[in-house]
Amino acid sequence: MQKAEYYTNILDNGQIPLPGVIRNQLRLKPDQKIRVILEIPEHRKRQGDRYSFEKVRKLLSGIRGDMSSEILSDRKERV
Repeated sequence: MQKAEYYTNILDNGQIPLPGVIRNQLRLKPDQKIRVILEIPEHRKRQGDRYSFEKVRKLLSGIRGDMSSEILSDRKERV
């Protein structure tokens, strides 16, 4: 079984485009039946949050006599 993987967006009319390069590589013919499996990537918004959390932690690491490090370490354990 031949396989190909690529990323694309669904068009406004609901169609999923198949790049010509893939079509030629697999030697697909018009009206040929193919099996399609859709996988929707997870949003990566949480990684952006983690980046900002780590940035704040580095900024606050030099502060003595305040609870910032304990609060940040507690939050990191919960995440």
